[in-house]
Amino acid sequence: MKYADDTYLLVGSNNISTVADEFAHINAWARTNNLQLNPSKTRELVVSRRRLRTGSVANLFLQGATRVTSMRVLGVVITGNLTMECHIEELLSSCASSIHALRMLRSHGLGPTQVHEVARMTTLASMLYASPAWWGYTTAHDRDRLERLVRRLRRGGFLPGDAQPIADLASEADERLFRAITTDPSHVLRQLLPKPKHTGYLLRPRAHGYELPAKDEHNFISRMLYKNIYCPK
Repeated sequence: MKYADDTYLLVGSNNISTVADEFAHINAWARTNNLQLNPSKTRELVVSRRRLRTGSVANLFLQGATRVTSMRVLGVVITGNLTMECHIEELLSSCASSIHALRMLRSHGLGPTQVHEVARMTTLASMLYASPAWWGYTTAHDRDRLERLVRRLRRGGFLPGDAQPIADLASEADERLFRAITTDPSHVLRQLLPKPKHTGYLLRPRAHGYELPAKDEHNFISRMLYKNIYCPK
């Protein structure tokens, strides 16, 4: 996958022997397009749902790369064990520091309504950035930490007292993205939807008409297909 000046090579465990060949193809493509890869910035991340024992994957799959335990991908910190602890930590640190900026704006005469708007457009927007991609991987502890920051913003007057909890805001972001995917035939994520389900039975109204994949509370598409499945459209 190519994004601006970043390139990500994803290789499943069943095809791990092809890493060197795939990387050679990327190198060739870069040269053809007058680009040059930077070996000093090449990172290798081994992703597994299970905790890997130290030294269990001793050798690098990609020679010359630096093996890391976490990696920032399009603004989201991904770790080898697919937890969001590192991402939440960086998120809270960044957003907490923005409180000082909000306080300075207020001290220079910005009214309460304007302060609330700035906090929503900056701090809350940063907290919810790409949330459909990572929210399903958060734990109750992660979500509680995010909610404590929102409560701090409310107590400080940077958000209105009736501001929504972060979980509700994340749920709304999920709904907006899922609605865009299901209603726009040209949406880039539409290809990830399962096939429409056809049946001759008169069933209760459902939130969608797609076949249900194996249930997965982490993956966005699966999570949304099972969410409120019997609610009317």
